[in-house]
Amino acid sequence: MKLKIVLISALLVIGCGETEKKVPVHAGKKVYEQYCRSCHHAGLAGSPEYRNPSDWEERVNKGRETLLTNVVTGITPGMPPKGLCMSCSEGELLDAIDYMLPDSKTE
Repeated sequence: MKLKIVLISALLVIGCGETEKKVPVHAGKKVYEQYCRSCHHAGLAGSPEYRNPSDWEERVNKGRETLLTNVVTGITPGMPPKGLCMSCSEGELLDAIDYMLPDSKTE
């Protein structure tokens, strides 16, 4: 009888983890954390701060292609080409840009 109660209790505990909802992870988070965060989290060297609407408004109004071009080629004096992620594809860089924008919905 005791063994039965222990087994049922263990199954209930194991089953609890399966009902937790997983928060979607934004596709650009990994690149942001590894390459962009060091400057954009604090707005170093004039970089637009992570998800700060006033920092991003003018840039976003120029369009995603302009944002991507600026990331790929770099901006003197502070933004190095590709944010130093030389192995990143343009798609990965766009994901990182989208992740930094104020209206990004996922973590």
